Amino acid sequence: GSELSLPSSSKRDARDAGHLRTSISYDSFQRQLTIRVIEARELLAKDANGFSDPFVKIYIDGLEVHKTATVKKNLNPKFENEQKV
Repeated sequence: GSELSLPSSSKRDARDAGHLRTSISYDSFQRQLTIRVIEARELLAKDANGFSDPFVKIYIDGLEVHKTATVKKNLNPKFENEQKV
């Protein structure tokens, strides 16, 4: 698995949106890429209520190949979403 994140600091800037945990694997026999979006953590609150309604979009070569469901009012969403490409 892998985790994509930006540096953490006591003072966050606009580039530090939080942490995204993913898993990416490739089956060379079936020529199939599997992308798992597991969870996000410590997301920035974007709504007036102090939460966000996060989702993840997956792009390959600039083309959107998948979008997860939106998790309402959550800064630490669990996605547990798998997409085969």
